[in-house]
Amino acid sequence: MSVMVSAQSAPEGAKVDPLSLGDHTYDTDEIKGLWYRVRGVVGGPVVVVTSVGWGLSGGYVWNSLNKLEDTHLCVYSVPRGNGRSGRPTDDTRMSTAIMSSDLDLLRQHLGLEKIPALIGHSNGSCLALGYAEQFPDRLGKVVIIDSQIMGDKEWSQLNGENFRRYLNERKDMPEYADAVAAITKLGAKNGGDTDEEFLELLTTAIPLYFTDTTKAHLLAESMADPDFDGVPLSLWAYQKQGAQDDSPNRPNQVAEATKVKADVLVVHGDDDFICPLVWAQRIADILPSAELAVFETCGHCPWLEQPEKFWSLLRKFLAK
Repeated sequence: MSVMVSAQSAPEGAKVDPLSLGDHTYDTDEIKGLWYRVRGVVGGPVVVVTSVGWGLSGGYVWNSLNKLEDTHLCVYSVPRGNGRSGRPTDDTRMSTAIMSSDLDLLRQHLGLEKIPALIGHSNGSCLALGYAEQFPDRLGKVVIIDSQIMGDKEWSQLNGENFRRYLNERKDMPEYADAVAAITKLGAKNGGDTDEEFLELLTTAIPLYFTDTTKAHLLAESMADPDFDGVPLSLWAYQKQGAQDDSPNRPNQVAEATKVKADVLVVHGDDDFICPLVWAQRIADILPSAELAVFETCGHCPWLEQPEKFWSLLRKFLAK
């Protein structure tokens, strides 16, 4: 597949450094305008941070996972069909596995023999793990934070059991009651009827992602993307990715994990309602060179609940 380069702010016909600071796009044979943002130290070590594929514009990664910009050149990647990135004309091309393969087109566009370090959170971790499995010789290090795991039936069953137990335990707690009602409605309506309703339900559900709910506002605030033209959450992407990832043909990331050659840091909160800890433990046991860091009394976003511990751990891993 060929890759054609462009940048949103460059004069027509000008040659653009794909790692220059600012917002960039690149085209493929399939999609026009896959989008990424570059911030941080010019000439510093490159870290690619991928957002999730289920609808967010990407703002939460560069608004909250941005402390590495003091020492690294950070490339924030927004998957196909999300935010400013172009949509495929074929809805069946919205799977997490295909989004993972897009990261290698990004690598080629950036002119890198390998991605030195790749970071993802939640479904973004699922993309990152998928890349490590699909392209084991093209990645140095990978960090998966409270990761979703794709394709394993046992994981899906356990995840559902964990989710239902968590909601049942918290439905009558004042700090969680509205969030439980919102996420229950979100699931029943497959996201909602409009982008606006999807955003409202997700925002109301955010306390569930935290053990310390006083920090829930940090995630809500980081999702804001004021220079994005429209609602920073796509119901279309949520529904199309979900439909493809429920397919029986989806890859099994547990079975494929032994292919990974990169150094791996697995970070997980022990009180995560959406991605159970047991799967982080299992993936860490399977991966050849994985380090597992469990954050106690912590939910789905350890860098927001326990920032000092998280950033110290991440910096040490990247500096190895």
